[in-house]
Amino acid sequence: MSITFFVAGQESDVDMNLANSNAWALLEWIGLTPDHGGSIPARELAALTRRRLWPGLRERDDQGIPPSVHTAPGRCTLIDCGRDAGYFQERATQLLQLADSAGDGTITWG
Repeated sequence: MSITFFVAGQESDVDMNLANSNAWALLEWIGLTPDHGGSIPARELAALTRRRLWPGLRERDDQGIPPSVHTAPGRCTLIDCGRDAGYFQERATQLLQLADSAGDGTITWG
């Protein structure tokens, strides 16, 4: 499953698609309450994202998660690919580009 961020009512080449868990974590990281779907004025999202990308704040809680494999006899194997350090900074920068491209529009995700 995945969540796509896009400019409501506009065609854009800058939309962004993330796995559910990464989208929820990114929303939380920039200061929003995570949800499977929602919307926010683009300028408000841009302000939140810029603030989170300030030096000193951007490194906080963005150390990454190491990959792991969990197995148990008679059970399925669960593989977590992890998340690289700096992932939120990279995705927040893309989200900021999307918000800036929307001008006075709205960013929607779902």
